[in-house]
Amino acid sequence: MPAAARKTGSSSLQMQTLIAATPEAVWAAFTDPIHLVRWFPLQASIVPGVGGELRLFWGDTGSVWAISAWRPGQLLEVEELHAFASKTEEIGGSELRDTSSSWRISIEQVSRLQSLVILEHFDLDASSSVRSIVSRGWQFELLSLRYYLERHFGRDRSTVWVRKNVNCGAGREAEIWKSLLEEESTLPGAVILEQAEIVDSPWQFAATLTTPASSLFRVKVQRVDQREVEVNLWLTAYDPSPNGLRDAQADFEQRISRLENVASGTSKRLAVDEAGLRSWSTGTCEIGPLFHLPSRITGTPVDCSMQRRAPGIERRGDVF
Repeated sequence: MPAAARKTGSSSLQMQTLIAATPEAVWAAFTDPIHLVRWFPLQASIVPGVGGELRLFWGDTGSVWAISAWRPGQLLEVEELHAFASKTEEIGGSELRDTSSSWRISIEQVSRLQSLVILEHFDLDASSSVRSIVSRGWQFELLSLRYYLERHFGRDRSTVWVRKNVNCGAGREAEIWKSLLEEESTLPGAVILEQAEIVDSPWQFAATLTTPASSLFRVKVQRVDQREVEVNLWLTAYDPSPNGLRDAQADFEQRISRLENVASGTSKRLAVDEAGLRSWSTGTCEIGPLFHLPSRITGTPVDCSMQRRAPGIERRGDVF
């Protein structure tokens, strides 16, 4: 299937990241469903090769992509067949939509154990808000890819994901951000920050954690309309304890439920019930409700400028 011509009036973005992994490992991470669900979607399936299909799902919805370029260890390009697809929905395999976008992954070997991964996403809606949302998504996913390949390659993950639409008038997103990441508290800590990797106030925060062990954490705030934002709390754990995940799940649900009306104009400050809401800690100072952002960020930001499986293989990740 030849690549479609780029649409006029559309937007594109490019990002790259240097990863301590071989090109073969990077290729496997993008094309083998067993690896894909360890860092990217919650469920994945693929029919490999040009003319094949890549399906990426988070819960009941996801996206379906037609494979237009396939050079093992070097280049993968896919074109959107369907966005927000249902897992039970039948998608026409070769029919590209007029509004479809596409993305390409190029892999360049820098040294024996280092690869440069270049992402290009084409034919995005020209609006700055759409481009920003897609850019933030890829920024976190490339961080997740690097974290998996460099530190947990070959290991399954468990995921805690809590999300909710919250009343928040336009321009008041910073109050949601503050209530999640900057409010001070003297309550006991439950999570230990290792390194902040992405700080993009008031939309996205990501960090590696030492507690729960071997974990990657994300806060994402995304505007739904002029009255609401969707707040996502996400935790990927490669060495989880069941009790630790249960605690994280309960804590996330409790915190996100308390965001209602924080930035709607009816409440200036998050009301905290000290008997029921635990604080989080960096290990050096008591902070809350989630993290107190460090004054210096030590993470490396993404630069914005194996084995082939049988066709049709599917893999599902664990959601706690």
